[in-house]
Amino acid sequence: RPAGQNPETPPPQSGKGAPEERDLVYLLLHGQLTPADLRRLRPDGFSIPACRMVVEKALAHLEQDGRVGLRQLLDTIVDDPECGSLVTELSMREEHFDDVRAHIQGCLDTLDRKQAEGALRELIMQLKVAEREGRIEDAHALNARVNELRMQKAGRPAAVVLSLVKE
Repeated sequence: RPAGQNPETPPPQSGKGAPEERDLVYLLLHGQLTPADLRRLRPDGFSIPACRMVVEKALAHLEQDGRVGLRQLLDTIVDDPECGSLVTELSMREEHFDDVRAHIQGCLDTLDRKQAEGALRELIMQLKVAEREGRIEDAHALNARVNELRMQKAGRPAAVVLSLVKE
């Protein structure tokens, strides 16, 4: 165990399974996110709890120009038992990205896609439950929402309606 680490404190979660989350938090901590990038960040889109917490706290420390007040943010979270070790690790790290702007956009797009896929899975589960329980009205409404999300994902307008409901 590294010196000074409390036995109850979980090890740093640098987001090995979600590199886009780790990279966005890294770039956020290094002042690379523009106000437009920050407006696209949604804490609930982060699956790693420590990353989610950093984003929540960062969005609570926006300055008048729409950027994160990094000094104030770091002072607030560096000693936080849930995300402090991640913040320390990422703020000290030296990463290089060939095209930072393109990388940020790619990470944000990946988060948006993952969130949309999760919403689609949830709606499909609700649709299946409604079908099993015989709630035809609910099933039709859920089916319409599922189709709308699928069309958005495919990049087409949702004018074409496909029916998944067993009639």
